[in-house]
Amino acid sequence: MSDKGFIYSFWDENNNLLYIGKTEGALLDRLKTHTHCEKKLYKETTIIKFFSCTNPLILDIVEKILIGQLLPPYNIRDIYDANVIADFIDATNFSFQYEWIELPREVFH
Repeated sequence: MSDKGFIYSFWDENNNLLYIGKTEGALLDRLKTHTHCEKKLYKETTIIKFFSCTNPLILDIVEKILIGQLLPPYNIRDIYDANVIADFIDATNFSFQYEWIELPREVFH
């Protein structure tokens, strides 16, 4: 995968969203070094989904809007940023075209 920018997400075996993140670099490199969350998150994760986003500013905004809309339980510290963006953008009515692409859990374990 090229170095362009990605929004990625961790999902459990019941297809429940657990976490949303972003990277401006190589996705697989980021996933392999992703260690700042609770260990429980990585144990629960069975699927990783992602989509590309080439503009760094849009990447930041989209990540925060998705966190604010979907409220993944492991994005606790990002909820404040999502609320700040909501002050400027009506995130409840914000839509954009994206399609999650799935990766198996083994990619980062």
